[in-house]
Amino acid sequence: MGKPEIDLSGLVASMEYELETEFPRWLISRETSGRWVAVRPNWGSLYADNAPELRERLRKYDADAAS
Repeated sequence: MGKPEIDLSGLVASMEYELETEFPRWLISRETSGRWVAVRPNWGSLYADNAPELRERLRKYDADAAS
């Protein structure tokens, strides 16, 4: 028996949804290169190599913006 295949697109969609729920002012996506991007209309973008790194950057940005 072979190994079960992982539904990567479903996993990415789930991670995008979680990030957009936590950071509703941001549009989250994963580029074809694998890099994650958060776009805030009329502001700009934040980039990261993976979803946890993007979450950390968004939290830091929100904390800095609040102070």
